Amino acid sequence: MVVLMKQTRWLIEEDDILRENYKIKTDNELAKMLGRSSVSVYYRRKVLYLKKEDEGKWTEEEDNIIKDNLTKTAFELTIMLPKRTKGTIAFHRRYLGFGTHFSKWTKEDDIFLEQNHKTKTDNELAEILERTVSSIRARKWNLHLYQEPEWSLEDKEKLKNLYPVLTKQELEKEFLEKSYAVLHGMANKLNLFKDKKTLGRIRKEKGERESLWVKDDQKLKDLIGQGLTQKEILLYFPNRTPVSINSRISVLGLRKKKLVRWTNEQLQILRDKFEDSSRKELQKLLPYGWVKIRAKANTLGLYHRAKREKHTNEWTEQENEIVKREVGLGKSDLQIAKILGRSGSAVIDRRQRLGLVKNNVWTSFEDNVLRKNKDSSFEILAKKLGKTTDAIALRRRKLGLSKKMAKISQGGNRVYLEVNDELSLFLKKMGRDKHDYLRGLIEEDMKKRGGK
Repeated sequence: MVVLMKQTRWLIEEDDILRENYKIKTDNELAKMLGRSSVSVYYRRKVLYLKKEDEGKWTEEEDNIIKDNLTKTAFELTIMLPKRTKGTIAFHRRYLGFGTHFSKWTKEDDIFLEQNHKTKTDNELAEILERTVSSIRARKWNLHLYQEPEWSLEDKEKLKNLYPVLTKQELEKEFLEKSYAVLHGMANKLNLFKDKKTLGRIRKEKGERESLWVKDDQKLKDLIGQGLTQKEILLYFPNRTPVSINSRISVLGLRKKKLVRWTNEQLQILRDKFEDSSRKELQKLLPYGWVKIRAKANTLGLYHRAKREKHTNEWTEQENEIVKREVGLGKSDLQIAKILGRSGSAVIDRRQRLGLVKNNVWTSFEDNVLRKNKDSSFEILAKKLGKTTDAIALRRRKLGLSKKMAKISQGGNRVYLEVNDELSLFLKKMGRDKHDYLRGLIEEDMKKRGGK
């Protein structure tokens, strides 16, 4: 008998029980205490960062399970070993010496493939060479041993007579040496189509397969409603494969995720504690993982700041007032940072926390300064107005005060040079780039200055 476990949200009390007993008791014992499955207890411990000292090591019981079930696949073994993934099981099975080897292909192996790839199937070759079927097929592809199957006139006439009438399974029985993909490709070349009667038979076969599921649909819905996982559902359908169960769940539309509804009390706790509390403290207060807590906080516009033991750079009220005053005067973040002795990124972060939006609108006074100082460099204007050189270049262009400028990065700095129409036409005729030409001029100028 399989015991059905409840599927409810984890409470704070249950999390406290886990934190107190996860080192002393096993997951099965904790599952009995809480009335949950051992798998759910295991994954809840992962969410709460509760890791045991010996967790991850393979036990003798797990090794014996692998040794006794060598014929089963790694996915099927995950049902017997719910705490292990498919990849870890496959790797550990190879480590124990029961998996296929991944050594390099030798010349003898290649010669054996070339001599026997026509007479033997891929499965037979894999058994002889002790490799997987996929590796055999990949090696045949690399050695160019894949050839189009030869079609005789008798086979083509046989296909013309049988393809419109027979189904896929019946065709594979008639043509044992060829796969259905090869048959379908040749049928497309010969412009062959299925008859209406055969299409009806194919639909009936599909309908019969689906009708077998219709009887079990209600049972499947009830199991999913009880919160069982797909691995647990497999126990109720021993004659079904995991792929068929998975596809039927998607057909019935039972894969929808349940929305997490936050209560008003939880939202209030999140607003009060999120900014100054650590991850572990928040997970103790709220019955959710860190990912859900952070996602909900982002929707509420909250910013997380973890507690630090040594935090000497806290912002004072005087500094907050200075930031408000200087932003109102239109000063840049770098100028405010110099006044306060802080970094520019710290000032930007504090300004955003205070809800201060920087005013990037150009005033008439600033425009008059640009008009009066047409011949001044961008760096001088940037220092006067507290703007960047890029902002001044764009503003001069909008006001019609700038000629065609070429922006060049030289030594980590941005240099703006004027480019006449005559010069640009001359460079086009010569087939030279204006930026390379101007860089050469700057380098010559720097050499002359260094020589002096």
